[in-house]
Amino acid sequence: MSDTPPDRLSVDPDSPFHDADVLAR
Repeated sequence: MSDTPPDRLSVDPDSPFHDADVLAR
């Protein structure tokens, strides 16, 4: 699961875009 949608990234604390996505939304 390398291509996960932004929704998954925001829920994924291990993802580097976790905080970034949450802040962007």
